[in-house]
This record gives sequence, C-alpha cells and structure tokens, in this order.
Amino acid sequence: MNLDAVKSISCHFEKGKFYVLMGPSGSGKSTSMQLINALVQPTQGSILYQGKPIETFRPNEYRLKYVSLIHQNFCLLPFLNVLENVLYPLPC
Repeated sequence: MNLDAVKSISCHFEKGKFYVLMGPSGSGKSTSMQLINALVQPTQGSILYQGKPIETFRPNEYRLKYVSLIHQNFCLLPFLNVLENVLYPLPC
C-alpha cells in the first residue's frame, strides 16, 4: 500500500524570515519538514535550494549551511548547556 503523506505542494521561502507549518495531526507537517531538511528523499518531484536540487550538495553541507530546523521536542542533550547544544553539530 502506498500512502501520499505530502502531495502536490509548491512553496518559496525567503532568506531571513521565519516560517511555521500549522495543521491538524496527519496533515503532512513533519514529513514536509523532513523533506525540506533533506532527512528523507521525495519519491517524486524535487526540492530545490537556489535553483539546485538539494541532493547535489555534499552530505550534511545543505543542513549545516543553509537550513535550520527546531524540533517540537527540541532533542537537546540534557548534560550540555544551551550554547553547547547549539554548537554540538558543528564540525571541529
């Protein structure tokens, strides 16, 4: 069985602005965010950043340099302070 979690969407985001996805449970918000952040790949279509498909960027380059995602449960490491949690994914 094939289920379309996100179907036929098109959107444009402007640099420097904050965006919120809102909708009822099961409407595709989390899947959309996973797609935008390249955590999952679309089965159809493509996701472009500055006109380039995001899969053409080096692994993690796209997420480290161009997009940010704050999870609703934050996924923080409790033994680190706020600054250490923010810096943790950065390369040494």
